Order: sequence, then structure tokens, then C-alpha cells
Amino acid sequence: MDAMHDPTHMRSAQRRQTLPVLRVSLLAIVAAAVPACHPGGGLPQPPYAPRTSADGKYSGDSASTQDRRPFAEVAEARGMPPLRAVVLPEGTREVRIAESYGMIAGEDIPFLRIVEQPGGITGELLLFRAETRDAGASVSPGCAPLRDSMQTCVRVAEVPGIAWDTVAARLDSLGVWTLSEPCEQPLRWVFDAGDLLIQRLEGARFTSYSCNAPRYNVEREAGRRSLEIWNYVRALARAARR
Repeated sequence: MDAMHDPTHMRSAQRRQTLPVLRVSLLAIVAAAVPACHPGGGLPQPPYAPRTSADGKYSGDSASTQDRRPFAEVAEARGMPPLRAVVLPEGTREVRIAESYGMIAGEDIPFLRIVEQPGGITGELLLFRAETRDAGASVSPGCAPLRDSMQTCVRVAEVPGIAWDTVAARLDSLGVWTLSEPCEQPLRWVFDAGDLLIQRLEGARFTSYSCNAPRYNVEREAGRRSLEIWNYVRALARAARR
């Protein structure tokens, strides 16, 4: 029988024409199902939406805590928005925990993020480093733009065997979502000993908290809780692969 009129030959030709289309369609479906991740790996972007006047104003313990280093620089280096500028869906919340120093450069400092959503709990441990740069220096990958001769660079730290739901439960038990009372003693401020900084976003509700030198402010319950959070985040950083 002439191959041009053989039904078997014609069905084979049709399958050869159809399979590439099906392959492309399958790849498109898989790609759409995988959430977008930050450059360099790490935590996928939660479903942020820009904050509008209808969402209400955010609140915090002070404007300096809301905007101070390293929150803005780490967010910019990671390609994620500042928490105070966005909202999350109801039932979703994110906490960012950092240390801050008045004068420090060239040392890795931990920055922890936890995102709790109806579908599960995820997180990432970042290590950021502030380094001096000459004016006009180019921006390195994973770094924020140069400010005041300082450039903040961020990398994702891998912690073997970490269970983010366990981390979230521990932080919750230490009061990371509820701390609001001052940890400091009146008329006492310790310089260059490190501050604990916390930013929290629950749906549209943004709050922040800071504790000056938790290691030297353990007389109050808020100070003891702050020190426990400080030590816990540092323990995760010590367990990270270098």
C-alpha cells in the first residue's frame, strides 16, 4: 500500500506533530506551579500586595526601628519589599529578626525570616555583611546600593536538617509576635553591644520592636525574652554551613 495512504503511517505522523505541543504545554504548567524564588535561592516570595490608605497606617515602637539598618538594606539586596510597605492575605504573617550595631563592618550577622501561611511554614536564615566601599564603586551581586560609603551584602545560609515549623513554634513561645514592653532600664543605654530588632506583619498589621543590648538588660521579662530570641537566632547561625 502506498505510504501516503497507509492509515498507520498517517497516525504516526500525527503523533510526531502532537507530542512537541504536549511537551511544551506540560512544561508551561509545571513552571506556573513553582513559586518564584529570590535570586540566589532561599525563601519563595510570599503573596505581598502594596499597602494602600485602605489598609490603615502601620505602627511600631519608633520610626528609627522601622527604617533603620539593616532592614532596608537587606530587603533591597534580596529583592524583597520592606514589610511596612506591603500587606499579606488574612491568615498569613511574616517576622524578620535582625541584630544591629552602631559600628561594625566585615562580619557576618544573622537575619532570620519566618513566613506562616495556611499551606505551611517556611523560612530562611540570611547572613549580611556591611563593608566600606569607595564612592562610585559598582554594586556587587547580592548587595544593596552604596550608602554613606557602606555596602550591605547578603547571602543565604544553609542550616542542615532545619525544621521551620519547629523554629516558628519556638520563637512564638518566646513572644516574638507579642513583645511590646521596653526591655531597657530607665536612663541606661549600652552602646555598640548590639540591639535586637524585630519587624512583624500579620495581614495588614505591621509592628516593630527593639531591645538595646539584650545581654545587659535581663532584669525585666521583656529583656530576658529578647535575650532568648537573640541567642536562639545566633545558635541557628552557628549551625549553618560555611
